[in-house]
This record gives sequence, structure tokens and C-alpha cells, in this order.
Amino acid sequence: MYIEIEKKEDTILVPMEYIIRRQGTSGVFVVQDSYAKWRPVKFRLMSTTHAEVVEGVSEGDELAIPRLGLTNLDTKRVVRK
Repeated sequence: MYIEIEKKEDTILVPMEYIIRRQGTSGVFVVQDSYAKWRPVKFRLMSTTHAEVVEGVSEGDELAIPRLGLTNLDTKRVVRK
């Protein structure tokens, strides 16, 4: 069963598996110049699958998946296959 509580437009949604916590701050790795760079983000609403980002990423930003070993480094080269 699905109950729609609120419908929003023009929002940025990030899958929860891209979000990690570092030193008490939530954030994501954004790909810039072939590197994954840590960026803190602020959320408004969260579900079990997605979070609504209100600050920290913009539409069109490319995110790196944290499980690629990026959680302990500020930057890491992103290898594309």
C-alpha cells in the first residue's frame, strides 16, 4: 500500500546508498575532474530509499558510490570501465 503524504516538484533526490556520515556530518562524493570529492549535504525529508537534498549538490552533479572505497579519503581517482 502506498499513501502519498506530500508531493514535491523541483527537488533533488539522492539514493540513500550514496550518503555516508563522516565525523558526524552527512555527505556524498561528487565527481569533479575525474576525482570523487567529499561534499557535506543538508537534507529535509528522508525515506528508506531516498533523501531530499536542500544544500550541497546541484542538478547534474555526478555522484560516486561510497562502497568503492571512498569513505576514508577526501579524494580518490574514479576509474571508469
